[in-house]
Amino acid sequence: MHRRALLRRLGAVGLVAIAGCGEYESGPQTPPGDTTDQAQTETTTTPEDVFVVPEFAFEEGTGGDAVLVATVENTRDDPQQGEMVVRYADDGTTKSVTESIDLQGKDETTVRVKLPIAYADRNLQGIDFETAT
Repeated sequence: MHRRALLRRLGAVGLVAIAGCGEYESGPQTPPGDTTDQAQTETTTTPEDVFVVPEFAFEEGTGGDAVLVATVENTRDDPQQGEMVVRYADDGTTKSVTESIDLQGKDETTVRVKLPIAYADRNLQGIDFETAT
């Protein structure tokens, strides 16, 4: 499996990490103290990148739960499969939810991941991708 780490500062939202096949550099996506729930980023991909998340946001689910809505892109020409692992904080403990990703070459999709925490308590710790070699 290929892994890559991308750290993004998201103000009140937390820290985002993307793991896969290359390396990124980034800076603050929202000013310190800003409570924006959506961060739009401009990411420069490298030939080794497989999946990237150019934007994501939180929505409140029907039961008051947090739902992560993320755009996921396959940067390769050929179809790719993998798993998106969403890490979040719950009472000081990092937990995760996994979602399967299957995208055709140069395709994108919107992924909705329901987190078992209240919308008011959302605290994203990271998004990781695990892809087959």
